[in-house]
Amino acid sequence: MPDRADGALCPATGSAYPGPAVRTSVREEGTHTHLAVKGEVDLDSAQTWEQDLYGALNDSRQGLVLDLRALRFCDCAGLNALLRVRRAALRTGKTVTIDSAGPAVTRLLHLTRTAALFTTAPAVGLPGAPVGQVSRITRHASLCHPRKPRALPHASRL
Repeated sequence: MPDRADGALCPATGSAYPGPAVRTSVREEGTHTHLAVKGEVDLDSAQTWEQDLYGALNDSRQGLVLDLRALRFCDCAGLNALLRVRRAALRTGKTVTIDSAGPAVTRLLHLTRTAALFTTAPAVGLPGAPVGQVSRITRHASLCHPRKPRALPHASRL
């Protein structure tokens, strides 16, 4: 598949690709690198996003703090990218923390029971930032708890 950003035409519609599906802005703050992510992460864009995350992780001193409020969609390819980057961070003594996330990402993290892997934020070099602060992603937890499973009908009632 041609790169969306190279001006190639989409074979299905004949029109130009809209550009990158996900955009990441990076800023250094204290000992961590903060990334604000916007757009959608799916199978087509996850590899590029993962490369961006690895680049930022390599440049950071102690890890990444992610703001995913503007990420409208993230599928399992995006989640797997996050998990791989987190694993690489832990191997090098760094962290990957999700400071905030929109409803779609929060729901994905809670349904897959991976939210806790990203929610405890270390002090990020700011005055008054307590160690072990729980991030804002936990505020959306009440929206994301899976429903109780329904009992299946007994075979005699089928």
